[in-house]
Amino acid sequence: MKTIKFINSISVILFLFISFNTSAQKLTQSQKIKENNTVRIYSFEEVDNIQMYFHEGLLKMGLTNELEEEYINVIVTYIGKVSRLDDLDKAYTKEEISNAFLVYVDKINTEAKLLLNENQYRIHLENFGAIERSISKRLSSLS
Repeated sequence: MKTIKFINSISVILFLFISFNTSAQKLTQSQKIKENNTVRIYSFEEVDNIQMYFHEGLLKMGLTNELEEEYINVIVTYIGKVSRLDDLDKAYTKEEISNAFLVYVDKINTEAKLLLNENQYRIHLENFGAIERSISKRLSSLS
């Protein structure tokens, strides 16, 4: 069961920082356009480090399997949206990207607070807050 939890937490973080490389598959025209417009803000090594950090925080929370699934669903709901904010085809300004990102973070935190007890939520804020600050810093460095 721990392996499944680890895989789930890793999957969540992957959505945060990289897009899937589907070049070996047949892509629709829409998928090709989306892939060409994707911006990567982290190296694969950095993604690995962030994944481990997130997973460690998830373990500290001591969630039941059911609660972990609900928690991850909350995060995944917004992660796809966050990961597409800096796509070249969106042509958002840095300020628009940053503002939209903060809106999604607020939504994640609001929903997480409804699910988690006080200690779990504190760990969530510490864990996800560090990731949030890292993403904010990277987004602010976009040209």
